[in-house]
Amino acid sequence: MSKQSANGTNGGIPSTGPGNPRQEFRSGDVVLVRLRVDGRFGDEPGELTDLLLAGTCLIGVWEEEQPREEDFCDVTVNGTTWTFDLLEVDIERLDGEMNPLKEQERIAKEHLALAKQFERQGKVQDACRAYARAIAELQACASSDAETAGERVLYATLLVKAERISEARAEMERAARAYEAKAVDPRLQRLGGHLDYAEAAVQVLVSLGTVIHLAADLKDAQTRRAFRQVVERLLAMNRLIKKRYKTKVELLFQAAEFLQALGETEEALSLFDQAETFYQKQLAYLDGLRSGEPITQLRTRVKAQLGSVERARTMKFRIVADTADELGLLLKSLQDAIPGLRVTKEVTRERQGSDARTGFRYTANVIWSTTLPSSQQASGNSAAHRESGDGRQRKE
Repeated sequence: MSKQSANGTNGGIPSTGPGNPRQEFRSGDVVLVRLRVDGRFGDEPGELTDLLLAGTCLIGVWEEEQPREEDFCDVTVNGTTWTFDLLEVDIERLDGEMNPLKEQERIAKEHLALAKQFERQGKVQDACRAYARAIAELQACASSDAETAGERVLYATLLVKAERISEARAEMERAARAYEAKAVDPRLQRLGGHLDYAEAAVQVLVSLGTVIHLAADLKDAQTRRAFRQVVERLLAMNRLIKKRYKTKVELLFQAAEFLQALGETEEALSLFDQAETFYQKQLAYLDGLRSGEPITQLRTRVKAQLGSVERARTMKFRIVADTADELGLLLKSLQDAIPGLRVTKEVTRERQGSDARTGFRYTANVIWSTTLPSSQQASGNSAAHRESGDGRQRKE
């Protein structure tokens, strides 16, 4: 892979050292390249992909084959060959005994510490520039994009504060794709290490979706398409996350909210129902706990949007009683009192456990079809769950 300088020359800046600086270096020399001006680099000439800010320091190896133009040089940084304009950089040879990756990491951490210092001081623009340098330098010693994704998210958060929304979205997008790639890596999936990356991808995708939702015009076709793709990617991560219920529920509530913003109410309601079911079955203990406030607040917000939407619902319940007579009496009373309730499986007798002395219990399965606001249904389902001791609800 190569990165070509897309800036052109900057005629007012003298070249490094006397004469042609390329004569100072030999193939295989470890060199430090320090940018004097902001520069853009692309995989192909004219394709702008990476912006490196003035002050960024990259350590690499001087290439044997150099460009024909004497004002340019090729240096390979962490496996990628960069073409630099010699009028825009300072280059120095490093001690051959130095570990290039460790030195690169040290430089990156200095800029990262400076970024956090600026952030604490409220100097948002200065912090953004320091983060941009640090991320480029970390990328120069990282083995994968996932290693720098966390810093990209921090950088993106600052970019949002600076109202540089398109840049923030680009950084979130890159971080999310790095985590997603790890989450679907077959080797990591075999070892079970992919779930942490899936959860990290969810957090970044939620942030990306929120930025699009709040800052973009959803009437624009391209924006709607990008927003819908965020939902699809969240649902792809949902298929990987099985029992990490807090992340799963947050994902489903957020995806439901995003779909409702797009006007896709039917699918939003389906995800909302799934989120409610998982919350009530797995996370109800969070009610009233400070640690559960973020997810309970999210649940309250989405309920306010979707909880009162009228729609047809079909729910299944399993009712258990000590005797067949009691169960039969209850079923008849329920059918007389509740329109749309029907028994799908007649009363069956089951022994609880393998010990014959435990006796039998009697069960019946019923279906209830109705049209109510989902908030009322949720309340009714909770009551049925308490009365039967084994009520279950799911959307058909």
